[in-house]
Amino acid sequence: MFTQSGNGNDKTYRPTVEQEYQDDTLSETDQTNSDFIDFLGTVDKEQTNLKEPITYTSATDENNTNIHSELDSSIFDKTVDALTHQIALSFHSRQVKDAIKPFIEQIVQAEVKKQVAPLQNEIESLKLQLASTSLHLNATIQDKCDELEQYSRKNCIRVSGIKEEINENVEGKIVRVLTTIDDSLGPNSIENCHRLGRREDNKHRQIIVRLKSYKTKVHIMTNRKMAHSAIKGVYINEDLTRYRAYVASITRWSYRQGFIAACWTRDGKIFIRENSTVPGKNERAYPQTDKPG
Repeated sequence: MFTQSGNGNDKTYRPTVEQEYQDDTLSETDQTNSDFIDFLGTVDKEQTNLKEPITYTSATDENNTNIHSELDSSIFDKTVDALTHQIALSFHSRQVKDAIKPFIEQIVQAEVKKQVAPLQNEIESLKLQLASTSLHLNATIQDKCDELEQYSRKNCIRVSGIKEEINENVEGKIVRVLTTIDDSLGPNSIENCHRLGRREDNKHRQIIVRLKSYKTKVHIMTNRKMAHSAIKGVYINEDLTRYRAYVASITRWSYRQGFIAACWTRDGKIFIRENSTVPGKNERAYPQTDKPG
């Protein structure tokens, strides 16, 4: 800070913090340069003195060599210390910092990328494995749930084609259909029965029937064509899960189009017979299982 006088006006100038920092840095650098120059002059002087003949009364050539080595080492250490101090002061300069900052950032980024790249590849590999495992588990769980649901329906059948009426006796209509198969099939063979879904005009809903025994169900499914022949338009089918019912509808459509020779269901499994002339080699079951005996 200094004061300027002139024309009766006194002005006081105060340098900024950055100017003070630069002035201090320059002063310290100038002083260091001056000290370094003085030091180099001292080194030259010492080297000049060493050129003068030195007489040793009792020292051998080996001792002379050791003395020169110690002097050279001392000069080297002082030179290194002075250069190190000069370099350290240079790093306090903002220009030097701004100049080397991009190079340091580039080196750091390259090293980080080198270290992170293998980790990213490993993460992507683990993601793929997790996705594959999740798909497999979901498919397995869905299959098991579908299997359990179908097992819970093993004593059930669905009867379609029976005309729906208001305040109807559903059980009486089912008994009338079952007696066309076997006179012994009566109300005692039925555990429960009712229409499925919401009622709609001009549409006859299916009737689901839960039978008291699995043997009764097998007997009905084996002779169900008798009911169809006795009452036109009435069909008896197994009660299938949503997924298996969809597969069964596809097989029936394929049969009507002539793509397969026959299709049927048994214990929740859908069987087809392909258009082949090889006996015993053209039957398939869905879901995949052993061929029927």
